[in-house]
Amino acid sequence: MNQLIGQKLKDLRTRRCLTQEVVADMLHISQSTYARIENGRSNSWVNHITAFCKIYQIQPQDLLRFSDELPSYNTDQKAIDKVLHTIIQNLENQIKEKDELICYLKEQLNKVLTQ
Repeated sequence: MNQLIGQKLKDLRTRRCLTQEVVADMLHISQSTYARIENGRSNSWVNHITAFCKIYQIQPQDLLRFSDELPSYNTDQKAIDKVLHTIIQNLENQIKEKDELICYLKEQLNKVLTQ
């Protein structure tokens, strides 16, 4: 089952021209964790069914069907824009968190150096 789901997820991802890293980001998991899902070496896909359905605009039964047939998906530009907006927002949040961490570490370093 894990291999069938993994292959479907890989096919859906490549149809959308998304990288593993981008999808992993959307799921808030590491790229290596996502790669294990696609390779059928992990059953953690179960924890992300709802997110996969949103990302790929499919129903859970489409993903769980014991068929190699992939569902057709909506190529509506509004839906694509929404996914891209979510990706951009996630990346902007990560950049903000990184900048905040750098500022904090610089402050800590200055405190240590002035003692």
